Amino acid sequence: MLGKSSAIAAMEKLLRENYSPVYRDEKENVASAIEFFLARINARGETAQSILDETVKTIHRSFNFQYISIALRDKDGIYRYKVASGVSAISKKTLFSLCISEADLLDQSAYPNTSTSDITTFFMSENEPYKPDEALSFPRPQMLSQVREHPDDMLEGDFIEFFFRNRSNRIIGFIEVGEPRSKQLPKREIITWLELIATLLGAVLCDRVEG
Repeated sequence: MLGKSSAIAAMEKLLRENYSPVYRDEKENVASAIEFFLARINARGETAQSILDETVKTIHRSFNFQYISIALRDKDGIYRYKVASGVSAISKKTLFSLCISEADLLDQSAYPNTSTSDITTFFMSENEPYKPDEALSFPRPQMLSQVREHPDDMLEGDFIEFFFRNRSNRIIGFIEVGEPRSKQLPKREIITWLELIATLLGAVLCDRVEG
């Protein structure tokens, strides 16, 4: 049995070792990044655009997707891309020229997809989930005809969208990510983290975006 002073010293040592602010694994690093992200986007004076920029930086640093973009609902009810990372100048110009209606956003015939929750939707390149004039919005449109060899491959033309909503549950925007550096579907836990980011984004932007 430890004496009182020895017990205190042993517990203090254990606390410092187990609860040090130095992060030990990938999950802790992501949690720290999201904590920092939440502090930044809640800072006074942040604009919708600066919040979107910070969101893209956080996703890029934490999850290794090669390209990331975010669209917002404008006052006219149309969704337009406001920020894009990892794409060419031509891709960005095409993305920023797109005007997506709410009907189009939810149209399975125009954009075939597989939803896994009310936040997350997967789009597979074989379904050609884009209109002809949208092909140049992909970083490497010449590779849109790639053949999938394994079901967990993630190809050019595959992408994932994460909706974020206002208090009325209306979609006010979406995060779009494509092609992890691993070239494979992201782990389940990454999807969960991104759903959390989308939910936080909706909560912060709901008073800044038309609903």
